[in-house]
Amino acid sequence: MPDAQVHNIFPTPLWVVDFDPEIFQPLNERLKTTLYDMIGPRPLGGIQGTMQTDNDLQSYDEFTDIVALAAESVQGAINHLQ
Repeated sequence: MPDAQVHNIFPTPLWVVDFDPEIFQPLNERLKTTLYDMIGPRPLGGIQGTMQTDNDLQSYDEFTDIVALAAESVQGAINHLQ
C-alpha cells in the first residue's frame, strides 16, 4: 500500500493516501479520456442546471482500477481505526 497518513482537521480525521506517480499519472490519463468519451461535450449549466454525471461510474469496467485503489485505501483507514 502507498504511504498513508491521518490528518486531524475539523472534528473528523482526513485519511490521505499518496500514490506514486507511476500509478496515478497513467490512471488519471485513462480515466480522463474515458470520462470525456462517456459524457462528450456538455453545455454550460444555467440557473438550476447541473454538470454532475450519474453516480454509477464505479459500476463500469473502465473504472475497475480506481475502484480497487479506493477500496484498498479505505481498508487501510478502517484497519488504522480498529
